[in-house]
Amino acid sequence: MRFVFDDGTGGATAAGGGDGGSGDEGEGEGGESGDESSREREGKGGRNNKKGSGAVDNGVVVVGGGADKRKRYTTVVENGKKRKVVDITSFHPALHPLFNQLKAAIAAESWEVKGRFPQSIKPLLASVALTAIKLDEYDEHFFSLMPTLFMYNKFTMTKLIKRTVFSEHTAMIVERQEALLTQLKKDADEGLVRAQEEWEKSVVAWDKRQKKAKAANTLSVPGGGGGSGAESVSNAPTRNPSPLDDHEHDHDLDHGDEDVVMHDASTKSGKDGGEEGKEGKGKEKAEQPPAKKYRMTESMKAIVWELVLLSNECCRLENEKNNLEGSVMQVSEQGLRKVLYQKIVSCFPSGWMNSGQISRDVSAMKKKLEKELEEEE
Repeated sequence: MRFVFDDGTGGATAAGGGDGGSGDEGEGEGGESGDESSREREGKGGRNNKKGSGAVDNGVVVVGGGADKRKRYTTVVENGKKRKVVDITSFHPALHPLFNQLKAAIAAESWEVKGRFPQSIKPLLASVALTAIKLDEYDEHFFSLMPTLFMYNKFTMTKLIKRTVFSEHTAMIVERQEALLTQLKKDADEGLVRAQEEWEKSVVAWDKRQKKAKAANTLSVPGGGGGSGAESVSNAPTRNPSPLDDHEHDHDLDHGDEDVVMHDASTKSGKDGGEEGKEGKGKEKAEQPPAKKYRMTESMKAIVWELVLLSNECCRLENEKNNLEGSVMQVSEQGLRKVLYQKIVSCFPSGWMNSGQISRDVSAMKKKLEKELEEEE
C-alpha cells in the first residue's frame, strides 16, 4: 500500500499497489518489473513522454519511447543490444531537478572504492527518495531507475535507500496519523450534541417499550383479565364424584403423578435450564437502558480507515527493514492496531466510544471495500 503525501506536508491518501518491494536482483539493472501498464493519476498533469527516434540520453541511443502519458519504460541500444530502461522523464516534474542534482553528484565522485557507497551522496539520495514518497513515485519504477544512475544493481540500491530513509519515512506516517487524530477529535467534539440527541431518543424509545411490556405482562396474569377463564371452567359439564374416584385419585398422587412431577422437574433443570439462563440474561440485558454510543459519520469512518492503513504501513516498513538487516524480529499488525484503537477512543468524549465498536466498524468498512472491488472486477 502506497500513500500520497500532499504538498510535501505529510498529508496522505491511500493509493493502490505495493511499495516497491525489496527488489529482485534477477531483474538486472533497469530491468522490467513485469507491470508496464500505465498509471494515470489525477493531478499529475498528463505528462507526454514522447521522444524522437535517435535521441541521445545518458550516452545511449534511444530508439523507442511511447506516446502514452504514463509509459514508464523506453527501449535503448547499448553495445549493439536492445534493452528496456525506465524513462526518467516519466516521473513527476518536481523530481526532475533532483535527478539532475543526483547525476551531478554522481559524476563528481571518483568511485575508486566500489564496495563503499559515498557518504556525501546519501543525504541527496534520501531527499530524492522522500520527495518520491510524497509524490507517490516511490515504487518499482523508482527503484528500477536507480541502476541507470548508479553502478549498483537494483537489489543493492533498493536495500540502501529503504534503510536510509526508514526513520524519515516512518516519521512522515506518524505525523500524518497525529494530524488525522486531531481532526477526528475535532469532529467528535462538534458532533457530540447530535450523538447526545440520538442517545436520548433511544432512551425514550426504550422506556416506552418497557412500559408497554409491563402492561402486557399485567394483563396476562391469571385473574387480571376479568375472570373469563374461570367462567369457561365452571360452565363445563361435570358428574357427581364417588368415593371410588377419591380413592383412585389418592393412589395416583402417591405413585404416578409424583413420578411425572419429578420427571418434569428434572427435564426442565437439564434441558431447559441453560435456555432459561440465556433467556434470563437476554431479558436482563433488554431491561437495561441503552448505553451511550457515538455513531461515526462517513467522514469519521474514512479517517479511521486511513489511520488503520497507515498503521499497517508502519508495521510493513518495520518488518521490511528488519528483513533487510537480517533480523528475525517481526511486528504484528494486531499489536499496533490495539494501540491505535486506544488513541482513537481517546478522541471521543469519555464513555461514548470503545475499541470493540471501532473494531466492528473497521471490519464493516473492510467488507464493503472488498465487495466493491469484487463488483469492479
